[in-house]
Amino acid sequence: MKENTTEPLPNSVLPFDPRDFRRALGSFATGVTVVTTLDETGVPVGFTANSFTSVSLDPPLILVCLAKAAVGCAIFEAAGRFAVNILADQQRDVSQVFASKGADKFGAVEWGGAKTGAPVLPGVTAHLDCETHDVVDAGDHIILIGRVVDYAYADRPPLCYCRGTYVGLEASPDVMDAAIEGAVRAGLIVERNGEVLLQVDPLTGHLRLPVGPKIGRASEANGVLASLHNAGVAVRMGFLFAVFENDGDHSVFYRATCASDTAPINARLQFFTINPSVLARVHPMSDRVMLDRYITERSNDLLGVYAGTGEIGEVRTLVQGDLT
Repeated sequence: MKENTTEPLPNSVLPFDPRDFRRALGSFATGVTVVTTLDETGVPVGFTANSFTSVSLDPPLILVCLAKAAVGCAIFEAAGRFAVNILADQQRDVSQVFASKGADKFGAVEWGGAKTGAPVLPGVTAHLDCETHDVVDAGDHIILIGRVVDYAYADRPPLCYCRGTYVGLEASPDVMDAAIEGAVRAGLIVERNGEVLLQVDPLTGHLRLPVGPKIGRASEANGVLASLHNAGVAVRMGFLFAVFENDGDHSVFYRATCASDTAPINARLQFFTINPSVLARVHPMSDRVMLDRYITERSNDLLGVYAGTGEIGEVRTLVQGDLT
């Protein structure tokens, strides 16, 4: 039998120290949720939790853990319903409100009622409205298992948490510009309500994606974000989508979403529903192929990063809608 020569991790220790064990568990990066319900008199109750996961697709079940010592534990056990609000990256303040011991947490935020009546918060990445399927005893916590009766979601980057701090998934301008260094074109695929932002050439009628020498910041000159900001288009950055070379020119494109519903000030910038007739007007051809791939992957809720040339390359899947 081969001898086990695996070295222990530097901080491995027995017996467990509860605080140190909590730090070890904190190494697992998670999303952040606010779990809500109503007490028997209709008063809203909620808490911040990252101990949330999906359980089953058929039936649609999810779970969240709640400390028995929490003030609202008995209320959640008895309520028969609850909602899980999956927070967006811009909702760190909301997370902190519901992680506090303040008496009137709902006085600090807007909220509305879900199908079950459980409170749902605006601006979240998603909410899951649940009837209580089961409550399981689990040491110093209870496990609330919910059967999802209604849900909604939006294309917003999620708020993440790891090692006691919030972690952003959106690429920063510094990181993006470092990745783009040496590229001829940096561009964005900006989506809003299923449409994509394109620039219209008034002479030829050709369409192209917003591009520039760098992504930059909205406050800087000579960047894509600045040109869009000046045109009245507020952009929320997403992830890398494509890196390719075409006739010696290097291009780097990121995904993004429009943060407002107002029309661009610059009439040459318009949002289009991408169909064959619109695609036929997109130039250069490499961008047309890339945009066609984007629409296909978006409709399948399966997005990746393309690397290669304008004609041939490889797509590495990064985001898939169904991770169960």
